[in-house]
Amino acid sequence: MESLENHLVDKENGIIKLLDPPFEKSKLEPGYIKAYLPGTRENGGQYTHGAIWAIIAQSMLGFGNKAVELFRTISPIEHSRTKEAANKYKVEPYVVAADIYGVRKPSR
Repeated sequence: MESLENHLVDKENGIIKLLDPPFEKSKLEPGYIKAYLPGTRENGGQYTHGAIWAIIAQSMLGFGNKAVELFRTISPIEHSRTKEAANKYKVEPYVVAADIYGVRKPSR
């Protein structure tokens, strides 16, 4: 859970990534995930099912405060607190998107 918090929770963008860094130019062939652009869907973006599992895991481990913090991180309500945030989220504040694109980092 510490690795999740350190590497996958992106508080600035309000997402919990499935993996990071995204697959792009690696020799690894993880399957269909690499077909998505880096920062898109499961390849460096938020796969919401996985994000919810992380919240459930925090709860089951007895870390209720962390679970609430993660829930607020991905909550559509939190993504629509301002007009700018709502325009970025792009759907109504009662819609839980299955995937949320992450920020694409330049290739190295």
